[in-house]
Amino acid sequence: MQTSSVAPKAPEPNALPGGSPAPGAPALINSPPPQTSKIVSDKNVDITLTTTSYQGESGKKNVTILKIDTADGADDIHISKGERGQLNAVINGKSYLLPAANSDATAIAIRANKGDDTVRIDPDVMAYTLIHGGEGNDHIQTGGGKSQVYGGAGNDIIQLGSASSYAGGDDGDDTMMGGTGNNTMYGGNGNDRMYAGYGPDSKTSYMDGGNDDDLMHGGSGHNIMHGGKGDDQINAYGRSHIYTGRGQDSVYSNSSDDVVYGKRSDHLGLPFGFKFIETVPLPENAGRKAIDIEGSPAFKQRVEDDLEFYRGSPNSQHMLNELDAAAERSGVKVTIMQDITDTHIVVPPEGVPLEEWQDPTIIRDGVRGAGTTESFVTYNPVIPREASDESRVFLPTTTTLYHELGHAYNAATGSTFLGNTEIIRPDGTRTQEPNDERQVVGLETASPPFDFDNDPATAPTTSNPYPLTENALREEMGLPLRKSYGSL
Repeated sequence: MQTSSVAPKAPEPNALPGGSPAPGAPALINSPPPQTSKIVSDKNVDITLTTTSYQGESGKKNVTILKIDTADGADDIHISKGERGQLNAVINGKSYLLPAANSDATAIAIRANKGDDTVRIDPDVMAYTLIHGGEGNDHIQTGGGKSQVYGGAGNDIIQLGSASSYAGGDDGDDTMMGGTGNNTMYGGNGNDRMYAGYGPDSKTSYMDGGNDDDLMHGGSGHNIMHGGKGDDQINAYGRSHIYTGRGQDSVYSNSSDDVVYGKRSDHLGLPFGFKFIETVPLPENAGRKAIDIEGSPAFKQRVEDDLEFYRGSPNSQHMLNELDAAAERSGVKVTIMQDITDTHIVVPPEGVPLEEWQDPTIIRDGVRGAGTTESFVTYNPVIPREASDESRVFLPTTTTLYHELGHAYNAATGSTFLGNTEIIRPDGTRTQEPNDERQVVGLETASPPFDFDNDPATAPTTSNPYPLTENALREEMGLPLRKSYGSL
């Protein structure tokens, strides 16, 4: 999504207690302020209850947020379903009744702090859970609701549940196991073991080993595995698209349908007929001439992991090279900041009112604009796009960030299309879609063809050069192509 703004700063992210994005959209403008009360405070735990509302896809939605903070030490936290549909907690042997429904309208934020903690969420608990293990060797198991888990420093064991889940191992030699739902797992620093896990054939798992030497196992459904910077061992299973990354990696598979993007120096134990695409990663600083990252150390590391994935992705290498070239030509800077939404923002120079500003990113009468030297991308790195229908389309957040960087490329090179393209929906109705969004997705537009690369040998096109589109990255990763801007 692309917008123009009068302020060169993203809005503060909506957050659960603890600073991580809440499940849902921004709060309603006219809704009452959140109501917060402390319902338990003893030597064992502090529990805070917050009620609020936000605008969801189907209208206003009321949300209950429970924040559970334990003291330092080895804690044992168990969340279960109560007899009357509410939730129960047993914390270090003491029981607490939680005044919240067992549904996705309840979010539980658990901060276990220092110590070797155990956190268990029963499979029939449907609340959204956010768990920070903190420093220590923790064992965390999520339940039947969507979840975010951060292991913290230490050698952690993380087991994901039956809903769409995100896990960050952080520092330490972690073991991460996907559940039957869609999984996103980032190993971070340390020699990690990652298992996609079993489940339906429609399941998608995205795994990024991060730094150091990792062991990765694919699972049911579709697996996208990026080894990262260390000397990794990657064992494919199901349908796998593998990016070996840096280091001397080993890849094993028994399926000729797997695709490997790797180096000739990697050890490949693959069957006859497999598809190998030689891909030498770009230098470790590729993209950083143009891209700055603002936010917490954890956010900066997460975005850097995504940039490292792009450096070893054949199509994404083009994006990073184009942005760095724009930085060399005109000092372009693209700042990535954390937010609940994903968008690209272009701002007028300081002191110039928005209504008087001539947007330099636009193509006018077939002539490219001067381009902007500064733009901003807001990015939610932990909540993927996921279809609610039977298609079960699941898109890792790397595809969302890539879409927004496509807007940044157009802004920097003055190659953004104006206007709309009329399309016919599957139900036969007609609608208009913005050309600037369709060109970044990689869909034809109603705009006159344009010569994006200034090369007479290549034909002008009505969308971005293919490697600089969201659909190019989707195809490379083995994901479904986006058929319209209004669809997943």
